[in-house]
Amino acid sequence: MKFNKVYLQRDAIARHEDFDTWYEDGDLFYHFENKKGWTAEKQNISVIGRMGGENAAIRPDNRCLNYYLRFERYEYILHPYVINKHYYIEGMLWDLYGSFSNPPFDFVTETRTSYNKKDVHVKTRLFRDKGECFEIHVPDLTKLRVAVIALVAIGIKEEWKGLSEGEDVRGNTWIQRLKDRVFENKGLTYEQIQALEREGSPLVEVVKPQGRPIDNI
Repeated sequence: MKFNKVYLQRDAIARHEDFDTWYEDGDLFYHFENKKGWTAEKQNISVIGRMGGENAAIRPDNRCLNYYLRFERYEYILHPYVINKHYYIEGMLWDLYGSFSNPPFDFVTETRTSYNKKDVHVKTRLFRDKGECFEIHVPDLTKLRVAVIALVAIGIKEEWKGLSEGEDVRGNTWIQRLKDRVFENKGLTYEQIQALEREGSPLVEVVKPQGRPIDNI
């Protein structure tokens, strides 16, 4: 099935210029465009379909902490819990335990029997005349477009060494976690994250859930 894979040049975001993505047969998939020139993290990114016209967008919030990922009439949110280590895509229930800069990795989701169902697999390979590319592969075609948009958003976050939310501290009540997430979280800078890692802080300790969700109900 040639239409369940999309290719993105590995250095596309680092070049700070508009770029394309492609289907496996070489046809255009999406064009990513920044009308202000890719000069700051806060700028909105337009996602242009192969027939022209914007049908998706990446829009940082006013603090550049979370990114809103709009696709047609739907909107998802990228939560960078710990930059380079853990991201969450609200609306798709995807976790990425890893980094854009260190493939291969997966977007995983939770089912009744697993915390690790692989919805998206990303690896690198040489692709046609495009050089080294990320290969974004999905078993379910309905998730392909959101997967590509989310991957680009994560790449932008890492390129600008942007803010992180920090992990939920185990032992906090759900009300405290809600306050931390919604009302008080102004974000941790890249330098603060590095300092917290050196200190061994639980705010940057990424713990992948184990076992089966059904057993924890």
